[in-house]
Amino acid sequence: MARPRIIDKDKGWKKAMHAFKETKAVVEVGIMGAEASEAHRTGGGQTIAAIMGYHEFGVGVPRRSWLRDWYDERVKELYKKYRVIASGVGSRHFSIDQALDQFGSFAVGDLQKRWSEGIPPPLEQETIDRKGSSVPLIDTGQSRSSVTFRVKK
Repeated sequence: MARPRIIDKDKGWKKAMHAFKETKAVVEVGIMGAEASEAHRTGGGQTIAAIMGYHEFGVGVPRRSWLRDWYDERVKELYKKYRVIASGVGSRHFSIDQALDQFGSFAVGDLQKRWSEGIPPPLEQETIDRKGSSVPLIDTGQSRSSVTFRVKK
C-alpha cells in the first residue's frame, strides 16, 4: 500500500512571523501619555497615573491590580488572539501595522471589560454607601476610559 503524500503548504504564516520579528514593534497597554498626566477628578489634584498606581500596587489603599492581574489572568487568551490577528497578516488581509492596532484595541477593550466586571477585593460597605456603587475603581469612569494603547517601534 502506498504511503499518503503529505504536502506542507505555508500560506504566509512563516513570512508573517518573520515580518513581526523584524519590526521589533511592541504594543503597550495602560494609562499613558496625556491621559496619564490629566488631573483625576476625585483624586485631590493628583494625576490619573498616580491614583491608578496606588491601586495597582496597594499604596495606602487595598491592592486592586487592574493591569498586571489582567495580564496574568488573560495571557493565554492574549496569545491566541495575537495568533489569529497574525494569521490575517500572513493571509494578506491586513498589514502588520493594522494587526498591531487591532491587537491593541482588543487588549484595551478586554481590560476595560474586566474593570467593569469589578476588580477584587470587593469594596467595604462604607465605600459602597458613599459612592453609590459596588464596583471598585469606577466612580466617574475617568480612569477606565483613560486606558489606551500605543505601538512602540
